[in-house]
Amino acid sequence: MIVITGGAKGIGRCLVQEYLGKGYEVLALDADAAALKELSLSTQNALLSTFECDVAREEDWARVRECLSKKNRVKIWINNAGLTRVGPFEEIAPEEFRKVLDVNFWGVVHGTRLALSLMKDPLSGVIINVSSLNGILPAPLMTAYVASKHAVTGFTRALQLEHEQTQNPVRVVLVSPGFVKTDILRASPKYSLPQWMERISETPEKVASEIVRRVEKGEDEIVVTIHGRLLSHVSRLLPRTLPRASKILLAKNWKEFFGLEPIESKKE
Repeated sequence: MIVITGGAKGIGRCLVQEYLGKGYEVLALDADAAALKELSLSTQNALLSTFECDVAREEDWARVRECLSKKNRVKIWINNAGLTRVGPFEEIAPEEFRKVLDVNFWGVVHGTRLALSLMKDPLSGVIINVSSLNGILPAPLMTAYVASKHAVTGFTRALQLEHEQTQNPVRVVLVSPGFVKTDILRASPKYSLPQWMERISETPEKVASEIVRRVEKGEDEIVVTIHGRLLSHVSRLLPRTLPRASKILLAKNWKEFFGLEPIESKKE
């Protein structure tokens, strides 16, 4: 069985479809009950089961464990659930900031802990943690998201080293997508990315297909999409260039881009 958190929408939904197409039994977890129902109705596949779960709630994980006790052995676990809040740090309420961390980071920690407990006798399996290019690179107006994804990246790399040194056969894979056409890309009505970003962004279907293919090839650190790999390489060679150039994502005119005026939100 394959378990995918955030499996009702975006990349998660496409991963569900990819693995169903390969004949795997899949359990999709998501906090959106309506989206899970729509997924089931539109898919009409006996290999798919769904379960409502908010990965930020520890009590929900006990229910997931009970659900999985009646299923086949988990072979692949994908921690994919995520959300963001966009805006200046001071405008993000503490509870909203915490929610992003609870879903994006603690959801990965809780999911990984449960997955490891289920991948025993014999000890084997694959855990895939979906981070982001923002787990490598900072971005303005996304402090909570960037912090959470940096945490996921660091946690996953540390666990990879731990498994290598303890000779734990469970594979841990880090996935870092670039710009993808999902709800996260359009997270704020006040601060939006320019239209050209939509044109270079990849579809979640292609991203999911690339993830599955490269995991099957045995890769343990995967930067998805061509532009994602390019930005990752540039960040290593010229670490200060991309943060300085990040204003291109938000500037609405040449004065904002060259710093003659502050970057502001859309006028209401």
